[in-house]
Amino acid sequence: ALNLLFPIYHSKISTVISAKEGCYQFESSNPSIVSVKPLDATPSDLGFCGSAAWVTTERPDEEQENVWVTATDLRSKTVLRCEIRVKRIHRIEIVTRLRTVTAGNSELIGLIGYDQQGNLFSTLEGVEFGWRISDSVIGSLIRLQSSGFSLTHSRKVIEDSGRQTDQIIFQGKEVGNVDLTARLPNSSIESTVTLNV
Repeated sequence: ALNLLFPIYHSKISTVISAKEGCYQFESSNPSIVSVKPLDATPSDLGFCGSAAWVTTERPDEEQENVWVTATDLRSKTVLRCEIRVKRIHRIEIVTRLRTVTAGNSELIGLIGYDQQGNLFSTLEGVEFGWRISDSVIGSLIRLQSSGFSLTHSRKVIEDSGRQTDQIIFQGKEVGNVDLTARLPNSSIESTVTLNV
């Protein structure tokens, strides 16, 4: 079985799950907590089926132990299972491909998060964060929409409201070191890294 860990947040968190080599119907064991919406369902001689579905937390402010999403292949009757848990964010960590960015170049910066037991969240997409840098002469932060990087729907919604997502672009401007900090709003949860330009 696949395991997904979603963060508790005041808005819904979604991700796509998919299955290969078959035509599947997706179902949640508790749709009031985690809903499932087929992405590519098409009619077949056995009913509507597809290979992917959106999975969304419906009560994002409540911690939940287990919700099962099943994908049943209508032809072979194979059943695939995905266990979903919803937990509070305990710690975040900034992740970069490179800690050194050449002046004039940009780097996509992201966040990962952990629950209290140290389990890694499957996604932080859809969660708002606050980003800041220690020296705007050495570098600047650029919104994803302004950068030309691809942007998912949930990140676009956050940026359209003037807020920041779990990803941001850092652009190096002058030679030096700069501290980059991300913070979960209304909490003391934050992460800081030093970038070299």
